[in-house]
Amino acid sequence: MRIDAYNPNAIDIPLTDVQFALAVFGEPLTSGVVAERRVTLPARGNREVPLQFDVATADVGRVLRHSATGPWPDGVWELTGSAQWGDTGLVIPFQRRGDSESLRRLREMLRR
Repeated sequence: MRIDAYNPNAIDIPLTDVQFALAVFGEPLTSGVVAERRVTLPARGNREVPLQFDVATADVGRVLRHSATGPWPDGVWELTGSAQWGDTGLVIPFQRRGDSESLRRLREMLRR
């Protein structure tokens, strides 16, 4: 899988050892890494970043069961993780939350 990463800064951002975790409906779903050990996000630009992760069928089932029955957080999905600034050892944490109309519709279908 590839995601589009945007760097709003006026300088390139060199990243190493990017790790992430994804939760859906407030339930952990998967974790992974950026497939390339080092990526550079261009100044004020976009770059496709390849990701590596696995999702277990049991985890998908657990998330779907929870989405149909449990409380629902404000965001449908949450991505958390960290990366190092080049080879400096400086760790940069990140966190994003978002919504997904498709996942909301899926939840409504499961609740019927």
